[in-house]
Amino acid sequence: MKTERRLKLSACDQKKQINSADYNKSLLEKFGITVSKDIIIDGTTFLFGLGHMQTLYMWAPFFISTSVTDFIQQGYYKTRVFESNMDKKIKYVYKYKAVNTKEDLIRTIDILDGKRIFMPKYSQLNDPLEGQIDCIDIPKYCGYSMHEAADIEDPILLRYKDEFRILSFSNSPYNPQLWAHYGGNYEGICFCFSTENSFKDCLPVSYCKERNHVDAYEYGKIEKCVVESFFKKSLGWAYEEELRIVKKDCGDPYLKYTLSELKAVIFGHKMPEETRSFIERFVDNNVKKYKTGIGYRSFKVNILNYDYEYFWDGGELKTVDLEEEL
Repeated sequence: MKTERRLKLSACDQKKQINSADYNKSLLEKFGITVSKDIIIDGTTFLFGLGHMQTLYMWAPFFISTSVTDFIQQGYYKTRVFESNMDKKIKYVYKYKAVNTKEDLIRTIDILDGKRIFMPKYSQLNDPLEGQIDCIDIPKYCGYSMHEAADIEDPILLRYKDEFRILSFSNSPYNPQLWAHYGGNYEGICFCFSTENSFKDCLPVSYCKERNHVDAYEYGKIEKCVVESFFKKSLGWAYEEELRIVKKDCGDPYLKYTLSELKAVIFGHKMPEETRSFIERFVDNNVKKYKTGIGYRSFKVNILNYDYEYFWDGGELKTVDLEEEL
C-alpha cells in the first residue's frame, strides 16, 4: 500500500535545500522500506512516498537536516527497536503472557492448542491514554464543547477506535520490565513467533515526547488518523519496545497462525512446577523450549535451555542467544 505523509518544516528548515545526491536509498532499504518517490521540497513541506507502511513515516515530529543520513541519525525518537532495524529486519516478535489466573491460563493454552491469539479492542487495552498522543481534531458538532469541558474522550473518535483490534508484541525476550508486568513476575510465558507470514504486518510503535495535533481532514478520513494513532505512544512506554498488528474488527477476535510460525516458548523461572508441566503438554515437539534465569552479576535476564542446570564446577553459565539459535 502506497502511503504519502506530508510533514511541516520549521521556518529555519524551509530555507534549507536537500541535495538529491544525499538521498541515501540503500540506508532506507535497511529498514525494509521501498522508496517510490524522491524527496520534494516546495518551501513548506516535503513528501515521502513509501512503498508500504513502515517505520519512518510514523516517527514525528521529525528533525529535518540536509541529508537523509542525518535525518535518520538525528531523529528525535530513536529507540532500540528503531536502531536495530538499521542493521536487520525484525525476524521474530515476542508475546508475553501471565498465567496467574484461570482466564490467563485458558488464553495461554488456546494460543498453543488453538493456534490463535486473542486481539483486544481499543477499549480493552491497559493504557487509559491509548491512542491519545495524537490529538485528532475533527469538525465541531452539537455537544462537542461539553465533552471537551468534561475532559473526556470524544464519542465520535471512540466509536471509530473501537472498530479496531490491536495485538501487541515486543522486540525482545530479555526485557525485565515485561517479564515483571506482562509475564506474571516471571511466573508466565513468552512466545516467539516468526514475522514471515501471519505476523508480517507487525509494525513498531513510535514514542513521542509531546502530543501532536492532527487534522482529520488533512488525510481525508478520520479512520486513517485513528489507525496511525495506534502506532504512537508517550515516551514513558518506550521500554516495551512494542510492535503491533492493527486490524478492522470483522467479527473474529483472533489472529490465527500455523505451527511453523511458533518458533519457541520461554517459561518464566518462577512458574510453579505443576503449571509448567500442564502447559508443556500443549507445546509441540517441533517448538523449542527455554526458561529464564536472572543474571545477578551480569544484571540482565538470561535465556537458558529448558533442561539446563548449572553444574557447580566454576565453569561459565551457558546462556542462549535466542535469535542466533533459532
